[in-house]
Amino acid sequence: IGSALLIRSFGRLAGVDPVFRAEGLLTAEVSLPPAKYQDADARLRFFADLRESVENLPGVESVGMIDRIPIRIPGNNVGLWAPERPPTSNSGAHWAFQRIITPEYFETLGVPVLAGRGFDDTDVAGAPPVIILSQTSADTVFPGESAVGRQVAVDLGGDEPALFEVVGVVANQHLTSLRSRERLAMFFPSDQRRAYTMHLAVRTRSDPASLIRPIQERLWAQDREIPLSDAEAMTESLASSVSGSRAMATMLGMFSGVALLLAALGLYGVLAYFVTKRVHEIGIRVAMGASAGRVARLILSRGMVLVAVGVMVGFGGALGAGRLMEDFLFQTAATDPGTFAGVGLFFAVVALVACAIPAWRALRVDPMVAFRAE
Repeated sequence: IGSALLIRSFGRLAGVDPVFRAEGLLTAEVSLPPAKYQDADARLRFFADLRESVENLPGVESVGMIDRIPIRIPGNNVGLWAPERPPTSNSGAHWAFQRIITPEYFETLGVPVLAGRGFDDTDVAGAPPVIILSQTSADTVFPGESAVGRQVAVDLGGDEPALFEVVGVVANQHLTSLRSRERLAMFFPSDQRRAYTMHLAVRTRSDPASLIRPIQERLWAQDREIPLSDAEAMTESLASSVSGSRAMATMLGMFSGVALLLAALGLYGVLAYFVTKRVHEIGIRVAMGASAGRVARLILSRGMVLVAVGVMVGFGGALGAGRLMEDFLFQTAATDPGTFAGVGLFFAVVALVACAIPAWRALRVDPMVAFRAE
């Protein structure tokens, strides 16, 4: 039951929709050394030139950039609130992940803009500062109201909170892991907040891994000292994020299979011994006209009583074990009735098969042979 809970949990985890399209997507990190790229305009030009250069590679459909790629790079949350509802000492601020993106990012990943607009070429340094909120962020900060066109305050570490105009609302995304719930998130244009490190998100019609070398060459053409780091297909990143759950489910699945086999063999051995000891009785029953069905029921009832006791004891143990496993389960209750019923039924079928061979042997007992043995 414990392994079945984990397998069901892993199935649901693997089936989580991250919202963005992972297929055909290559991600990689480009980090500029601060000593060489102190000028913010130089960083902006570098990333803009790199994005355009990579987009011109054969097979590339689009290229976006973000400072922290989803799933692989979590964290970096700050306070967010409506200016007309400033936080008090106890409440008011909402913690939200902050991300810096290029205008092409949402289109490249396939994240839908639900209201307003995405970033464009007008969202540059010197223009009014703008921000895009996730759906959960918009609903939390402006419950029951439209967030587009409103001002939000963000705690970026200064003496006063920074004010931004909300220009769009996008669908919620899993930014930290598939297991975590959809957290509040906000996005800033890369032209207005210029980072030292950006992650490429490259949408391609071909194998994403085939682009790693060409992208590295384009990067070296701009600066030979900067490597392309952590280049990986997004599908591999998603698979890695659930690898621990997969390994645990696989391991416990193997152990439970061995335990099930041992239980079946043990049950078979007990019933085979039971038949051997009662050959004389079975012979008398057959000689007195007992039907094959009655003899089979004698053996099977003995076995199924053992199974029923074992299943009830096992259920009690599983209830206790499930409580200890709750932190490892995803969208699966430790007392999931479907799992308990399914495993109990499955074990009963296996036990029935284990009982069938001794029952078949009992039906083949020859009364004359049984009497001679006596």
